[in-house]
Amino acid sequence: MDNKDLFEPAIKLYERGGFFYRREGYIYINGSSIIIADVAWDEQEPLDISDETLDALDDGCAE
Repeated sequence: MDNKDLFEPAIKLYERGGFFYRREGYIYINGSSIIIADVAWDEQEPLDISDETLDALDDGCAE
């Protein structure tokens, strides 16, 4: 796994007013929960977290 900047997603989340925390086998991100055990983390494709994509998501213009 290529971890060029492992903390970049968390930093961007906080900079944009978001939050996350982990509790009892779940990760909560901005009010949504993910069960940690149900995710095949090694099979997940990296998401595009560029400022342009995040701005489009904030504006409701991207999927």
